[in-house]
Amino acid sequence: MIYKLQFKVWVSLLRKKISLGHSTKLEILGDSMFPTLKKGDVVSVSFCNAEDIKKGTIIIFHHWPNNLTIHRVVEIHKCGGKIIYKTRGDNNPVPDNYDVMYSEIIGVVSL
Repeated sequence: MIYKLQFKVWVSLLRKKISLGHSTKLEILGDSMFPTLKKGDVVSVSFCNAEDIKKGTIIIFHHWPNNLTIHRVVEIHKCGGKIIYKTRGDNNPVPDNYDVMYSEIIGVVSL
């Protein structure tokens, strides 16, 4: 039987699986991380604590309503006691025009 899940439900299940220590494999669909990650590459996503994320770490996060993004952390700073991550795709000329909060991060990405 095939079930069609709403994106929000799928992300919630993915987040839960990873937070329980189960890494999962995902396929790269875009080219924003080229040449590090190419469309069709399969990456492993695993759980991370906020202190595990350093400048240069590749993370996957849920920032947009129907999209997961895999980008590299290029800056980390604190604001009002919260850690803020600035990200950029390796193939993009400038950092993303939004900040990423730890609560939006699903995990760290490895090849």
